[in-house]
Amino acid sequence: MNISDLLAKIEALTKELSSVKQELKRVKSELKSVRQQNTGFREQLAKHQNPKNSRNSSMPPSKDNNRPKPNQSLGQPSGKKPGG
Repeated sequence: MNISDLLAKIEALTKELSSVKQELKRVKSELKSVRQQNTGFREQLAKHQNPKNSRNSSMPPSKDNNRPKPNQSLGQPSGKKPGG
């Protein structure tokens, strides 16, 4: 190979590199768009997803997440002294 062949090869590789950079830029832009769309879909799914509970599955009511803990009282304090 002589110098003119090497210069031609360098020029061809430079053009190819430029086109690869443009393609990479396009793919990155597309990826960003797809990620944004994915985030939107995940938000919609979380909004519309119905978690399992005792009303819509065979799970017993004692396993529901929204049940009060055994030591939590459902009544409000009246301010009166306890006892009789």
